[in-house]
Amino acid sequence: MLMDDLMGYEFKRVDSVKYKNDAIAKKVINEYLRKNNLYFDVYKLPFYSLNHLINGYYYLKKIGKEKELDEILQKCNFNYAFSIRNAIYDLFLLEKDKRRYRSVKPTLWPGVINVENDGPLFKVDTVLGTINVYKASEVIANKIFNQNLCGRCFEVSEEYVTKNPEYKVVLSYMPYAFIGGDYHAYLRRDNKVLDLAANALFTDSSTDLLYPRCPIKELSLDEMNSTYEDLKTQDSEVEDDYKLHVLAIHYDRLRHQ
Repeated sequence: MLMDDLMGYEFKRVDSVKYKNDAIAKKVINEYLRKNNLYFDVYKLPFYSLNHLINGYYYLKKIGKEKELDEILQKCNFNYAFSIRNAIYDLFLLEKDKRRYRSVKPTLWPGVINVENDGPLFKVDTVLGTINVYKASEVIANKIFNQNLCGRCFEVSEEYVTKNPEYKVVLSYMPYAFIGGDYHAYLRRDNKVLDLAANALFTDSSTDLLYPRCPIKELSLDEMNSTYEDLKTQDSEVEDDYKLHVLAIHYDRLRHQ
């Protein structure tokens, strides 16, 4: 069945690589502890993960001692775009989302140097360059911002483009911390990129620093609906509640066949 094939493909592309990222995070933690004469074998502690590494980084950055850990991260090819995107999520998190997600000060994330703002426009200085980004809910009047956004990129992107067909949906495989990635959806209109899940609006080339230049697929509203209807004829288990998520996996699978 089509849905079984797609879910199996997603496991290979997303779920399995998270375990690999946790393994690299353990390696980084071990090396840092060894260099500071605090060594113990974290491999014997299976609960150690990427989250533990990031939390440790927060603590070290708070006290200004993150340099050595940064050097180890760079040696292990840490993807700073991953952490900077998360910092922007924390920067613009809606109050209703704060009840569901723990947020931290954006400048504590790896790769973020400083954040300044002039009204709704924020300048985020990072190791990758300066990123100019607007808090979308302050410059776009839309009821979409009355609901939870964080963690719901597929649902809110579909809802928004259905009522604003001048936008296109961009399906992407966003790089993870060290290797692999995760599926994501955002919107594009001319030179504007609207990432609703992050409550972020980009209007310049800053997006090149954070988003893959070659996304999986860019779809108009008509293309989104017609392709999904084609998939539903192939498998009755394809459900409307997961439209963009399913399309992201479908198109990613096609381009790797």
